[in-house]
Amino acid sequence: MWYMGGYIEHLCLAESDDGIHWTKPELDVVPGTNIVIRNGATESNSLLMDLQEPDPQRRFKYFLTNIGKGWKTEYRTSPDGIHWSEPHWLSGPHGDRTTVFFNPFRRRWVFGCERPIARRHGWVARRSTGRRQTSTTPQPCSGRRRLRAGSTRRLRCG
Repeated sequence: MWYMGGYIEHLCLAESDDGIHWTKPELDVVPGTNIVIRNGATESNSLLMDLQEPDPQRRFKYFLTNIGKGWKTEYRTSPDGIHWSEPHWLSGPHGDRTTVFFNPFRRRWVFGCERPIARRHGWVARRSTGRRQTSTTPQPCSGRRRLRAGSTRRLRCG
């Protein structure tokens, strides 16, 4: 199981044989810890194992909403869920509840964007755009029109 180690800090891994008793393995990413990505966790992450991925180096996919980079999503891959690539792409700015999932019926990745709609007194109101980006492989969010299934064009979330 992957989890956020420290509030908006590290992505960590815990292991269990029964789902009740958990251990924190010592990994080689940050020696002596169970951290798999330093400064790589927030509240809005999607970490998925892609059984349809033909490239074993990209079997695991991780979508991280990176607050430090201006509320943008990073896309990373891993062969084992422990050793992660540098970001393949960084989306445009978006809101805090942006998620990614695979639609098995359409066989497409879906990037659900939320964007800011108003700023008053230092607070930002947010609403879902209702837009979904679909593609056979994850793509960054950087265009404004709704996409048809199979399209490789991109959406901008901001």
